Amino acid sequence: MIATQLRAAVAAHRAGELDRARALYAEVLRVDPRQPDALHMLGLLAQQSGDLAQARELIETALAVQPDVARTHYNLAVVCALQDDRAGAIASYQAAVAFAPDFAAAHSNLGNIYLRSGRCEDAIRAYQAAIHAQPDFAEVYSNLGTALINLERFDEAITALEAALRLAPEIPEAHANLGQAYRRSGRFREAIAATRRAVELRPGYRDAYVNLAIAAYAIGAFDLSLEANIHALELGPSLEVHTHLSSVYHVTGRYAQAIAHCEAAIALRPDYAEAHVNRAVSMLVQGDFAGGWDEYPWMWRLPATRASYPYLDRAALWNGETFVGRRLLITRDQGFGDAIQLARYLPLVKARGGSVVLEVAPALVPLLGGLPGIDELRVHRDVATVDEAIDLHVPLSGLPRAFQTDATSIPAAIPYLRAPDERVERWRARCNPPGRLRVGIVWGGNPDHENDRNRSACLEDFAPLGNIGGIAWYGLQKGRDEERRSCGSLVLDPLGAEIEDFADTAAVLTQLDLVIAVDTSIVHLAGAMGKPVWTLLPFVPDWRWMLGRSDSPWYPTMRLFRQARAGDWGPVVAEVARELAALRA
Repeated sequence: MIATQLRAAVAAHRAGELDRARALYAEVLRVDPRQPDALHMLGLLAQQSGDLAQARELIETALAVQPDVARTHYNLAVVCALQDDRAGAIASYQAAVAFAPDFAAAHSNLGNIYLRSGRCEDAIRAYQAAIHAQPDFAEVYSNLGTALINLERFDEAITALEAALRLAPEIPEAHANLGQAYRRSGRFREAIAATRRAVELRPGYRDAYVNLAIAAYAIGAFDLSLEANIHALELGPSLEVHTHLSSVYHVTGRYAQAIAHCEAAIALRPDYAEAHVNRAVSMLVQGDFAGGWDEYPWMWRLPATRASYPYLDRAALWNGETFVGRRLLITRDQGFGDAIQLARYLPLVKARGGSVVLEVAPALVPLLGGLPGIDELRVHRDVATVDEAIDLHVPLSGLPRAFQTDATSIPAAIPYLRAPDERVERWRARCNPPGRLRVGIVWGGNPDHENDRNRSACLEDFAPLGNIGGIAWYGLQKGRDEERRSCGSLVLDPLGAEIEDFADTAAVLTQLDLVIAVDTSIVHLAGAMGKPVWTLLPFVPDWRWMLGRSDSPWYPTMRLFRQARAGDWGPVVAEVARELAALRA
């Protein structure tokens, strides 16, 4: 009789006749209150009705009677997960696979709980077990890809996600995650293709639009990045998307829109450092130094900065006040060029009081060692340690703010850097051709710089300069292509491999008549030494060069040559060639 009623109850349950099923299960339990199948199924019916507490009680009672049924443990895990009891869900899924090792769905769901809990290694093991039990489980391959992305194992993630899409080509999450894995491994064009497919399959897929926007931005496809960001924003307010939009508008020269989106992000979260930093940069490039410096301290609150800069919460920030009897630490926080540019402030800092400690990169120590205003010069380490004797701190990039610098008050006591005498002697004979103008060139900056794609050129762009006679060309390029000796009629004497550090570079510059370079550290060094330097700038320049001017208040001996169109160096080099021919004449 019980078996007959139970079969009838299950049939009614499957047919959606829930009230009848409930009554039949109850009838079974009146006859046998510990009948495990009835308890289990009545628990599932309670879950379907939204009564999770009763569902859990009934299923747990069924397991107390019959503890070795994998499916019952599985359904208890589902209820625990719906109650946000991750520990209970994990324990129940583990029990399910212990009783049924080939239970693919249980392994998969266990992996999902681990993934949501941040236990990615455990999630990967669970997903691999699910795949072993069911090799054609496309959803598991997709989720495995997510776990691998979280661990930055991008090649493995790509393999898993491609397997998912071979099994089920229409899974939007797999396309989106594949796009993310491609993007984060630097394969931006493939990322664009994958994320475009994701939004085709699911037009409201915001995360895919965000990834599409970032990948497009990375290759300079700014129109596509703008379009994708706008689609993402249409799906709801997002401080990240507003900040991405501010970046796109900035690099396309639309600074008012950039600032507006920064402000929209800040309205959503007033302490969102990325938006404040973007607003600072858009203000500074337009010459709004007061507004830009007010925002600039947020730079030191970015996660990457905080991780390597322990003084933010341990010593007071120096704001330009007198500090007699106290010890001030000035730390490197950006690149070589920034450090060279801002070293001009050190004598002014020293004039306000106590002891000045400067931390810089090792390559700058020989150059800055003799600069006035430094009581202690030490090497900045990637893993920063705290000096408890420090009373005040300020990053180098904070000095313009501390002195309330505007375009008319930039300290420009040029030169403020010089080459060590012993280094100069080494280069004197090396760079002394009779009767020719001596010109050093640099066509590319640090390839790891976030804006390298825009600010660097290639030697081929400089080739037209070789048509000007009477010039001895010196390649000052370090790293990529530093051994290049010619391009067309441009013939170089490559010095890069012989230059050991910035003191060596300074010594070389003493022997040159002119430096022509893209925006990289050498233009700062030449400017700081008072050497004639022509700087070639991208369409959207770094903030320090501002807009629409051919001179720089930072360096009186510098001329600026600007792109009129993004990525187009031809007209810039043509203008440089005309000016150089006139100079040579």
